[in-house]
Amino acid sequence: MNNSLPVNPKSAVAAINDCLSSGLVCMLAGSPAIGKSDIMRSVAESNKLEYVDIRLAQSDPLDLVGLPITTGTKMDFLPPAHFPIEGLDEVPKGKKGWLLALDEINSAPLGVMAAAYRLILDREVGQHKLHSKVHIVVAGNLATDRAIVNRMGTAMQSRLVHLELEVSVDEWVDWALDNNIDTRVVAFLRFRPELLHKFDPNHSDKTFPAPRTWGFVSKLITPWKQVGSEPHHLPLLAGAVGQGAALEFKGYIELLHDLPDPDMIVIDPLTTNVPTEPGTLYAVSGLIANLATEGNLSNVMTYLNRIPSEFQLLSIRDILKTKPKLGIHREIQQWKKKNAKALFGDD
Repeated sequence: MNNSLPVNPKSAVAAINDCLSSGLVCMLAGSPAIGKSDIMRSVAESNKLEYVDIRLAQSDPLDLVGLPITTGTKMDFLPPAHFPIEGLDEVPKGKKGWLLALDEINSAPLGVMAAAYRLILDREVGQHKLHSKVHIVVAGNLATDRAIVNRMGTAMQSRLVHLELEVSVDEWVDWALDNNIDTRVVAFLRFRPELLHKFDPNHSDKTFPAPRTWGFVSKLITPWKQVGSEPHHLPLLAGAVGQGAALEFKGYIELLHDLPDPDMIVIDPLTTNVPTEPGTLYAVSGLIANLATEGNLSNVMTYLNRIPSEFQLLSIRDILKTKPKLGIHREIQQWKKKNAKALFGDD
């Protein structure tokens, strides 16, 4: 029985940071393609730690204990180069240490998992001690997802702090805005948030919608002037997120032909058409956020105030996220004062 309480990505980062500060090792479990590796990388970056990525499912026991060598009349182990060793390695310039990320731990062969025990529990590689500035975090899939998962021994289980990651659409949108994810993908997933991560352990498809695979879609469509204009577009999208999600995304993109002309929003904000379809309004909210500048903010806000309030909120959040300097302008301040409860909650 699973006794972990799920955490969203933001809480997962905070929890891992607390584990690092306490000298504990965190086990981050979650469905495939949910973003576990991205979270571990962000923890390393925020703590100024050199990121060392070890995929245990693709490793051999010698990758963890080192290569046997003879030293006179005894055998020793030559430690692998990817492990920082006390007395042999110096902290990289500009860093405070290392974050050793042992990914796919419960998908590893049993021999590799056994070799990882000593690395995690004793902080040893063969006969060598890990550097004192090395922090460790491990990650793996959920047994309930029917991914390749081997049961951990109780000695290992009791020495890890276990976290189970769940998807948060709002946090993914914030991440997407910071990482140049195509706005058409962001708008679609706001419209159909249940498709951000739709993993069925019994699925027979080659792939499925997930934060990672929607990132693939973004990379594919960014250079396309019109999604679906070429015969190979739909097969490519289906190859990234599966046929069902690809068809829905293509259908959504076709709705965007009803978007108002961005130039007309700036030139004539009072009479330029405002769409009524929810799917198109999600796209309009993103369009407005992208369009806003110091020079056109007054007219853009005039148009914004004509769309339904829930979509105004999405636009303002995106503007404050991607263009925080615009937040000091009178038009934004007036909107925030009028809609403070919607933007900030009851507090």
